[in-house]
Amino acid sequence: MVALPQEAKALAGRRWQMEDGRPVCRSTTKGRRELLWVQSGVGAKRALEAARWLIRQKVTSLAVLGVSGGLAPGLNCGQLIVADTVLNELGSAVATCTGTGELLKSLRGLGLVPVTGPVMTVSEPVLDTEEKRRLHETTGALAVDMESAAVARVAADAGLNCLVLRAVCDGPCRRVHPALFRMLNEEGRLKIPVLVKELLRNPGLVFDLLTARRDFAMALTALKRAKDILGRG
Repeated sequence: MVALPQEAKALAGRRWQMEDGRPVCRSTTKGRRELLWVQSGVGAKRALEAARWLIRQKVTSLAVLGVSGGLAPGLNCGQLIVADTVLNELGSAVATCTGTGELLKSLRGLGLVPVTGPVMTVSEPVLDTEEKRRLHETTGALAVDMESAAVARVAADAGLNCLVLRAVCDGPCRRVHPALFRMLNEEGRLKIPVLVKELLRNPGLVFDLLTARRDFAMALTALKRAKDILGRG
């Protein structure tokens, strides 16, 4: 499962179609393993609905991939994180992810340098560097997102394993301007009128936009290099 259309295009290509009102892509790996991709949109509610739909399709495991905000010192843009534990907004563990050792080994075999640890899901974006530091110190989470806990909860209820693979977009030392998130709708698409309004109000935002675009592209590149691991079981 992915949240954003840009993630969907980068990881599963262009062969998307609507099924039951949601964007879906079906593919087969070189190892003849079937993958069912769903684009959920942003946030826990949409991720929960998408994960439950996947369960109804009789999948054998769940996975959520996408970009994230880095919390731990030393994490840079494009750093891959394999969750060993998924935390909710209160910092409590929702699920433990198994098989992380083999996944880390496979990723390193591709020349990547992933790290593993807890990933935390929140209801609102964490944009401020001080808040990122506080969350890491109080929960131990390496990164923060808005979907993983919902998917992990559905997987746990169904008795399935859940893989969480995230790539850092904004590192712990980078503040993200709140206006950038006001420009996106729940599907993760740009709201053009809001974009124009924000830029007219604050022309300097163009530099924030360019930085965010660069960092997002770097994170997606790391995910694209790692995606073929999914088809190996």
